[in-house]
Amino acid sequence: MSEKQIPTGPCLWVFGDSYATEANAHYNYTNRSNWVWTTRLAKLLGFPRSAVVAQYGVSNEWIMTQVKGYKHHITPEDVVVIVSSGMGRRWFFKHSPELSNLGSLWNTVLQRKEFWKQDRWDGKGKQIQKAVDYYLTYLADENDTIDNVYMEMFLAWCYQARQWGQWKNMILLAGFEAMPLHSGNATKASLFDIDGAEIDKDNLEHKQEFLHHYKYKDPRIMHLSRPNHEVMAQKLYENIANNKPLDFTTGFETDLYLDESTWKTPFLSEDEFNFGGQSLPINNWIAGRDKDIFGEKNSF
Repeated sequence: MSEKQIPTGPCLWVFGDSYATEANAHYNYTNRSNWVWTTRLAKLLGFPRSAVVAQYGVSNEWIMTQVKGYKHHITPEDVVVIVSSGMGRRWFFKHSPELSNLGSLWNTVLQRKEFWKQDRWDGKGKQIQKAVDYYLTYLADENDTIDNVYMEMFLAWCYQARQWGQWKNMILLAGFEAMPLHSGNATKASLFDIDGAEIDKDNLEHKQEFLHHYKYKDPRIMHLSRPNHEVMAQKLYENIANNKPLDFTTGFETDLYLDESTWKTPFLSEDEFNFGGQSLPINNWIAGRDKDIFGEKNSF
């Protein structure tokens, strides 16, 4: 599909991290469906197309760079949804944006000797590993005020980008930490809170047991089960179409995986996915997976 073949009319743009990334490791990153909240929202809005630019493990710097890269394609009639990532993540490795959550990765992949022998490190893996160790030991937690400042600057920049582009509708979803600049009552419930409550609303540590069961690779698409994709889509639609306040504290399914006997249910049957990459009813373009119709050369 060339840019000239893109359907005309408004587009739903979604930028973010794994909370907006449909491809899932448990389906060999080939899963695709029309019920995820990004595609459902575009359909509810009556939009002929959507564009999702997101990646696992990325920081707000990476997300901001993607918005900057694509903003000249966004029209005032489009709807823009930006999911902020964890405020402590840093995009240190230009061609490996998925390695932004160093604190979490340090005890897993970053401890594997073979990982640092990969070509991406250009023979400097051992030295870079040591630098990461020093950063996490002496700098990462030295001044957490910086994390808050960076987050607030990122959110403020998003509002400025909206003004530049004269976008009529923009929603800022909090993936993890929330601030008053986020949309709705995100300070009371971020996406992280919603996905944790989906497993066990009274014990968020239960989520770690759930993830450990799946070797810390969440089988849920965008960290949500299918029912809550619809809840999210409906809430965002009502806010955009009818100016209904965004309330992230009610309406979502909770306690879906209270015991281990239910942990296999996140897996979905093949008939609930489109594995072949055929066109869905709506033109749902995903950066890094579909042909680059916008000419933005970004690595995923």
